[in-house]
Amino acid sequence: MNTTPLYAARRRAVSLTALIDVVFILLMFFMLTSTFSRWKAVDFHFPVAGPELSSQQPQTMILHENGALSLNGQPFPVPPPDGPRQGGRLDATRPVVVFPEAETRLQTIISVFEQLQAAGSGGVSLGKSLERDTQN
Repeated sequence: MNTTPLYAARRRAVSLTALIDVVFILLMFFMLTSTFSRWKAVDFHFPVAGPELSSQQPQTMILHENGALSLNGQPFPVPPPDGPRQGGRLDATRPVVVFPEAETRLQTIISVFEQLQAAGSGGVSLGKSLERDTQN
């Protein structure tokens, strides 16, 4: 009895061109779907208790959850990143302390810090987050 198969299985070599095409398509897919962002450091100045008191009172700002700012209890427009500097309302010689509300997102805090620094504020510090009102 003859045990040789009628059809011998042939091993085909995988084309190198097809493999390169697949790798190129995957590379293009991942390049187009990923986001490239510039990473940079943000300078934070935390208030530190010390023996000497500053003669200048800091300007206090409240950063609300929706991204709105209040300067000394009055609404303060967030300065645009590339827009004109705030005239008169923000004293560039005095430091600014930003107190975020309890549920403010970190990205909102960072964005406001960058915008205040770009607007020419004297020095921006991060204050303790404000507690949520429980009397509502």
